[in-house]
This record gives sequence, C-alpha cells and structure tokens, in this order.
Amino acid sequence: MSRGGDATHERPVVDPAFADFVMSRCRRDTISRGRTIVERDTPCHDILILENGWAVREHHDPIGAIQTTAVYLPGDILNVSCLTEPVNRQLVRALSECAVLSCRRTQFLEFMQGSRPAMLAVMAFLTKEAELLREALTAVGSQRGTHSMATFLYQTRERLRLIGHVDEEENRFRFPMTQEEVGHSLGLTNVHVSRVLRDLREDGVLSVKRGECQILDEDKFREMAFVVLR
Repeated sequence: MSRGGDATHERPVVDPAFADFVMSRCRRDTISRGRTIVERDTPCHDILILENGWAVREHHDPIGAIQTTAVYLPGDILNVSCLTEPVNRQLVRALSECAVLSCRRTQFLEFMQGSRPAMLAVMAFLTKEAELLREALTAVGSQRGTHSMATFLYQTRERLRLIGHVDEEENRFRFPMTQEEVGHSLGLTNVHVSRVLRDLREDGVLSVKRGECQILDEDKFREMAFVVLR
C-alpha cells in the first residue's frame, strides 16, 4: 500500500497588503450549514471570500433538479460574477458551517486596481475555476462512475493540500459532503454514489466515512483519476 502524494507541495504566498485590506475592511459572518450565502440575481454590494468551511454553487432547473457546478474551499471568492458586474449570477449555499468575509465591492475593486499581486491572485483563481469546470465536465462524461469519483476527490484533495488541510501522514482530509451532494456534483444518483464508494472501498482505493476521506492506495487512486485528467 502506498501513502501520501508528492513529497513537497508549494503553497500560495498571501500578499501582505491584501491580508491587511481583508483584516481592516472586511466583515466576518458565520453561516450555518444549508443556509444560502449568495442569492441568484440580487444586487451585488459585497465581494464574499470563504475564510473557513465548504460551500457549493448550485443550479436549480425548473423541475427541481439540482446540479452543483462548483465546490468552494477556504480562500475562494464565492460571488465571482460580482468582479465584472454588480449582480450576483450564482446561487451559493453553505455545505458546512462557514466563516465568510464580506468586503465592499467598490473598495475591493479599487484595491485590486492598485495591487498587481491581488490582481494576479484573482486571475489565477478564475483560471483555476475554469480548469476545474472543464475537468469536472470531462469526468461527468466518463463511462465509469469510479473514475468520475476518483477525479472529483483527487481535485478536492489537491486544492485542500495547497491550504494545508490534508493530513499527509494518514493521507486523509475532511469531506463534509453527503452522498446526495456528491451526486449533484457528478450527475449520479444516490444509489450509484453509494455503489461507487463501496466499490472503491472494497478495492482498497479509498474510504469515505464520518465526514472524512482517506486514500488507502495512492497509486490506484491516481491511476483512476488520471484516466480522466490526462
């Protein structure tokens, strides 16, 4: 059995000026699990940054079906559309208890205009979000649910790893999503999600239980994920 991923993982450097701006200009709110953080098609007065917790961007179709189009982790901007227009275009819901930083939109945009590091950081976030969406669409189109699941969990782990939220010794990380919520992300039914997770556990690849995911065989895990990613 192999454990852990790469030996070293470079974390992004936080611009001190941006950290000072957030601490002095932004309000911190606690949002309980299940509550709506961003309401679709509402005026955008603040830029919202997830400080702690997990959140999801959801699309609800006319017949009530839910599709998760993004999973947000600490450090992510929750209402990206507000960077270019004064209207929230997404519905964002708290997946766990969340700490959310609210920064006045006008002040945030003014700060970005005068800070090249902040501008580059936002551009990197937008580029990464587009890349994750492309990979997610590819994974959803995969013929095997195990490959889609492995890709989704691999992406999630690598994002958490960048912010130091992975237990490298045990190769495990917090995973507060229910099977239904995972299904909304992958386009799978609850029954299919349950079967895929059971197969991955019985094959000794990974285990998801009690709000945590542990990778049991790193090589098998990567092989399954990279069927989609390569």
